[in-house]
Amino acid sequence: MKISFLNQSFIDHIDKYKEIISQFSLSDYPFLPTLKDEQFIREIYSKVLKTATELANRTDALVIVGIGGSILLSRGILQGQNRDNVYFLGQGLDFDAFNKTLKMLKGKKLSLAFISKSGTTIECKLMFEYLKNFVEKENIVVISSKNSQIYKDAEKEDISCFEIPESVGGRFSFFTPVGMFPLAYAKLDFLKFYNGFLQEIKSFENDIFNSNEFSYACARKELSSNFQVESVISFDYKIQSLLPCICQLLAESLGKENKGIYPSPCYFSEDLHSIGQFMQEGKKCFFETFITCAKDEKNNSKNFNFNDEINNIKSIYKKYNSVACNSSIKAHADGGNKIINIELDSLSEEECGRLIAFFILSVLLYAKLDGVNPLNQGGVENYKSNMKKFLNE
Repeated sequence: MKISFLNQSFIDHIDKYKEIISQFSLSDYPFLPTLKDEQFIREIYSKVLKTATELANRTDALVIVGIGGSILLSRGILQGQNRDNVYFLGQGLDFDAFNKTLKMLKGKKLSLAFISKSGTTIECKLMFEYLKNFVEKENIVVISSKNSQIYKDAEKEDISCFEIPESVGGRFSFFTPVGMFPLAYAKLDFLKFYNGFLQEIKSFENDIFNSNEFSYACARKELSSNFQVESVISFDYKIQSLLPCICQLLAESLGKENKGIYPSPCYFSEDLHSIGQFMQEGKKCFFETFITCAKDEKNNSKNFNFNDEINNIKSIYKKYNSVACNSSIKAHADGGNKIINIELDSLSEEECGRLIAFFILSVLLYAKLDGVNPLNQGGVENYKSNMKKFLNE
């Protein structure tokens, strides 16, 4: 992974940023020691893998009930990997969306997983209480805080339970049973993602001031004085599937105290034919962060024939997608847009794990620079409190 900048330089202010970050320590964030404890994570994973494999062998599909940080990363990875035996519900209260998924599940033998640290999120609780009536008890799993009422009730009912560690908040919880279970059911190797995560953290700890995370956090801080929006862009389907999670991490961790930058996901090349016009010639109220991939399949043929076999079609699409990416970056840079390019070495599971670590660490650094607490989300809690109040009236 490497990072580059077009029309943007923070080098003049690097000493100021170094002074602030010199007071930064990963030990200030209690979730990180938990996630870095490789033996602890592997022991939990072996138990999760056993349960998930048994359920996958005796059911047709898994329904995951969760919202926000509890499911966004898992959903993005499964979508990017084209896994079609895992469904997500509880992300809203619109009946039509719920009913559409129910129709897709008709005739399938189901597993059901409830994922929520508090166990009290209304969207999830309402959905779970309804769905558990149609799923055999031995095919239900609850993933929550050990102190939550739903966890305690599930234990009494002899339902399989996995604990979300108290030190780990929702949007940082992928490397716990929150992410382990969905991936294990879908037969994806969670440990490959985890290994990449650990590698990136170790690299960061070895040299913070020369890390990609430090460069990205400083660049964002420098840009924040003139721009309130960050367009987070990708041309690659596997990365595009992760954009909602990335934007949630940035927004919920840093959008507080009337500070922060609004992250807006963009899906290119499709969005080039809609909002692309604004990005080229509209008001310069945003900067752009591209997440690209360096590794690409080569095609030595100069004359493409669209009647070729599927492998050639794949190469053609990759070639055209790469050209479209490079062309748009150049056009936007030529138009004066501030651009950050995060270039991945590949689209492997390990590199995905590194990308997750990159954004988590970048968020912590930016929070230090901006003087905010990246671990709370008071605005979200206010919404939840108001909803409960109105429902009780």
